[in-house]
Amino acid sequence: MEKFCQIALGLCFSSELAGRYKPDHAVYRYAASILDLPSEQVMMVAAHSFDLVAAREAGLRTAFVARPNEYGDPALADTPAAGTFDLHARNFNDLASQLSCLDISGSDHSGQAMGRLPGA
Repeated sequence: MEKFCQIALGLCFSSELAGRYKPDHAVYRYAASILDLPSEQVMMVAAHSFDLVAAREAGLRTAFVARPNEYGDPALADTPAAGTFDLHARNFNDLASQLSCLDISGSDHSGQAMGRLPGA
C-alpha cells in the first residue's frame, strides 16, 4: 500500500507475528494486544467476508470495503448483505467519510489524537 498507493502506514500486522494464520481468532486478538487496546476498540477493514467474520468473532469491529473488479467480473465479487458488518463502504474514500463520525477526543500513548469507534 505504501509503495503503490502512496499511503503512509504507521504499522503493518502479519499473521506470522502471531504464529498463527487467518482465520484463527488469535491473529486478530494479537493485533489488538499490540495496539494495547481492547478488541472492541479495534476495527478490521477488509474486502473478504471470511476475514471479517473471524475478526468479528474475535471481538473486533468490522468494515467491509467493496472490490467489485477484484476477479475481473463484478458478478464474482464478494458482496455481503448490508448490515453483515459494522460498516460497508464502496471504496476507501467512502469508508473515510463514514469514519468521520469518530470521537477523536481520546489519545494514544504518543499524545496524538486517536479515533474511538462509536459504541466502543
